Amino acid sequence: SVIVSAPGYETQKVSLKMGSSDKNRRVELEYVYVPVKISSSTKLKESIWYIDDSIVSSKGDLDIVLKPGRYQLALKTKHFEDYTSVIVVEPAVGHDSSVKLIPIKIPYKIETLPAGASVSIDGQFIGLSPISGEIDSADVEIYAALEGYQDIIDKVDLLNEGGKFI
Repeated sequence: SVIVSAPGYETQKVSLKMGSSDKNRRVELEYVYVPVKISSSTKLKESIWYIDDSIVSSKGDLDIVLKPGRYQLALKTKHFEDYTSVIVVEPAVGHDSSVKLIPIKIPYKIETLPAGASVSIDGQFIGLSPISGEIDSADVEIYAALEGYQDIIDKVDLLNEGGKFI
């Protein structure tokens, strides 16, 4: 028996018979699956990871094993632009990287009756109503207050609200 091995490949044991006229033997080694770890610059709540158009994970960060090669990576997650790139998974090494996601910008307009209410988003004062601008998509808490009127607190998914609320 002969053991054939190479870094990054599965070891194979090949039996050779004594006295055989076959002096040449072809041995094809299979790649060993290696770890692929890809994290995001942002904590992901709802995400779907794709490799070559197939869903491979719906968890926050990607942590799988693949055979070495080139793969098309895609990530779809709420509040961020879709991410795609090509990754190279190296034999015996795998792949370890981080992706930087770009938030979707949402235009907003906040109006109150009467006008002049103090408006905050996630505890940060942004101005007096009516007010408009652009904000990174997120699930936020909007607070509006005007002396003599009841305060309004509203939890809003900016991606689904179309930017107009209160």
